[in-house]
Amino acid sequence: MGAHFTTDPLADPVFMFLLGEGGNGKTVYLSALQYLIGSDNYCSIEPKEFDSEQTRVGLDGKLANISDDIDSKAFPSILKKIISFLHRL
Repeated sequence: MGAHFTTDPLADPVFMFLLGEGGNGKTVYLSALQYLIGSDNYCSIEPKEFDSEQTRVGLDGKLANISDDIDSKAFPSILKKIISFLHRL
């Protein structure tokens, strides 16, 4: 969780996925993270929208992008988009 609190421009980008069935605390974790980071410091852009430069502008200056309920069937292509996006930073 601590990686989300750095504003160091030289820090490596980090991403994480919370996987599992319902009722195991994923939403509680994300809610706590949103509270700790503060609403001005995160956005909620779906990874499938990372191809759009217009959408990516919303990531500028944010400590985190918090998105939930990603379609598991689309997971491989979404992971590819995230990795590709991180290489463009």
